[in-house]
Order: sequence, then C-alpha cells, then structure tokens
Amino acid sequence: MLASCSNEVKTEVKDIPEEIEVVEESDFKPSVLMLKGNYYGKNVIVQNPFSESGIGFCVDKILVNGEYASCELAASQIEIDLSSYGDREVAEIEIEIHHSGGCLPKILNPNVLDYATDTVGNIVAPLSM
Repeated sequence: MLASCSNEVKTEVKDIPEEIEVVEESDFKPSVLMLKGNYYGKNVIVQNPFSESGIGFCVDKILVNGEYASCELAASQIEIDLSSYGDREVAEIEIEIHHSGGCLPKILNPNVLDYATDTVGNIVAPLSM
C-alpha cells in the first residue's frame, strides 16, 4: 500500500502532559533520517517497515523544510509529495523522517534529491542522476 503525503494539512505537536513520563530505552530511542538536496519534479518514496516492537510502523512523523507533511504513516510505503514545497522547477528541499529506534525506513528512490544522510551525517545515498 502506497500512501501519499503533502503539506496541505498541518498537524500540531502538543506538549506532553506533566502526568505522562517519557521513558527512553536505548533500543527504542527515536532517530532521524535526513535528506537534503534539490527537488527536480519527482517525489520521494519511503519504505516503512513495522516497528521493532511489532506494533505499528517505523516512521513517526515527516517534516519537509521544517513543516509537518500530512501523511498516512500507517502504510508500508509512503510517497512524500514535494510538488507544493517549491514554486520553481528546482527547489531546495530538506526532509526529516523521524522514526522509532530499532528499525530503519528505506528511501527507495534517493537519487531524486542530491544525497541522503543518516542521523550523524553519513552519506547513505550518493547523487546518481
């Protein structure tokens, strides 16, 4: 199932109520996969595996140029629609894919942007256009 997302509907992040305790476990620390580059008219497709716990999917949220992308995250593949983020033929794009620890979403077409980097800045998908 391929779910599409865009910036048409923005969601707000609410503060966590004081009565809820956030527990961090080393195997489940959230991580971020970053993609930076130029938009050349093609959307990014993300393979979204199940989370390590087996409950739900790996991707928690997606930001494009700092804005929440309205996406159906409960899908095995997500298409990030970038057409509305650039009013030029070539636009600078920065995508943050926030995901659960213990799993890793995969960019199926990383060549549509210049390069993709992981959380610590290692290049994981070189330019191959």
